Amino acid sequence: MGAKAVDAAVDKYQVVDHGGAGALRSPLVSAVDLPTPGRMIQHASPLTEKSALATATRREFAELQATAANIGLQKMDRLGRPPTALDWAAEHRRLTVERAKQPESYSGSTQAALTPLTDEGGFITHMGLNIPPEGAKRDPETGKYELDPRTGEVAGQATPASIVRAEAGRRAHARFGPGNDHIDELQNTVRLTDGTTVNSNRLVRGERGTEVNVQQREYQASRGKDVSQWASEIPADRVMSVPALQADREKIRQDAYEQLANPGEFTIRTWADAAYKLFLSPEMRSGNDAVSRTLLAEAGAYHLGRVPTYPHDIDFFAMTVDQDEFIDYIVEHDRRMQTGEPVWGSVPSRRSASED
Repeated sequence: MGAKAVDAAVDKYQVVDHGGAGALRSPLVSAVDLPTPGRMIQHASPLTEKSALATATRREFAELQATAANIGLQKMDRLGRPPTALDWAAEHRRLTVERAKQPESYSGSTQAALTPLTDEGGFITHMGLNIPPEGAKRDPETGKYELDPRTGEVAGQATPASIVRAEAGRRAHARFGPGNDHIDELQNTVRLTDGTTVNSNRLVRGERGTEVNVQQREYQASRGKDVSQWASEIPADRVMSVPALQADREKIRQDAYEQLANPGEFTIRTWADAAYKLFLSPEMRSGNDAVSRTLLAEAGAYHLGRVPTYPHDIDFFAMTVDQDEFIDYIVEHDRRMQTGEPVWGSVPSRRSASED
């Protein structure tokens, strides 16, 4: 789907009055449907007044996302027909623009939120102990964090951000499988609705991870960033997620749009499958997670009458488990939340690198 076609659809979508096409849907999305990602909360409990204010500011962003989703639902209803893949792509673009309008305290760099992600680099997700517990201290000679002698873990108070990154690192390492310490790169794939597969993100660690880290360091330096404190070699606990090539991301994203527009049966599994694709096909240099969550909230409300419940770190789950594992987990997580059963804290990886 060409960018010009999407832009034209956005323009039409925003100015054409579809009044009289049918009753508008009542707002179905609330801030509760959009849990604040734990990776955004870097303060341990109990929160200080300053930390509580910072955390509340992050959570206010969910209110803005819910409002944007409900506006989108009204636009969908005014179409007077089932939305097409082009309509979903146009809505994705609208949400991208809306997100970039939010204060940077909510959503980061406005410029990055509107800058397309290319194959040149600049979008690597680190997982492991790269977000240390609050109060963690480094040894001035080795640069390593001091460990708690009782647990062997980095000393300090765990925060949602440090927990999310650490758990994601463990899941990512598990994807390589036991006894595969010599493997330092794993290519993830996405199964499209026609049964074909497309390469998505890569998980890298060890020597290959260090190579990617050095490339990233050089790329950032070329753009005028200060990388003087940027170590070249990555620690053993670290795993990095490298996004798919742009052409593959476009195929995956388009397939998600087609899936959202499919007139056939739409279930929680369908929603989870589309979610996996959207999280693994980032379009911009920043803000993709927030935009994807909002679009998926709309899709759930539109097709299912409610937003499926999902873990706050759903984006990190997508990067670190395979497609079937992700779908199964999201479906079961939603079922348990609906029935009040206990929900797991993490997802074990069932498959080894040799099986992928």
